[in-house]
Amino acid sequence: AAISRVFQHISVEPATCPESIRFMVVKFCDCILNNASLKTAVCCCESDDPVTVGKFVRDPCHADHSADLSKALSHHASRGHAGSVRELLEDEREHRALPDADGS
Repeated sequence: AAISRVFQHISVEPATCPESIRFMVVKFCDCILNNASLKTAVCCCESDDPVTVGKFVRDPCHADHSADLSKALSHHASRGHAGSVRELLEDEREHRALPDADGS
């Protein structure tokens, strides 16, 4: 809960997410609650980084606290990030990324 409070007021956009914030969010992904938008922004990084995306795919948090993987899928697909798209599509959990999300 203490780690979650540290990230409670941080808000970033994927294109402007500083590397230091990205590193900390990835490192403590499973401890951050009530800030799914921060996780989504970091998951939608500007590079094709399947390792980072995979961390969010395997996030053990409840879906309400997890990154929006459908939004991440649309983001990475629109930029041609094949590795990240593959990582997202190979997820077989109930709250996985859906290829038809947001009308895509």
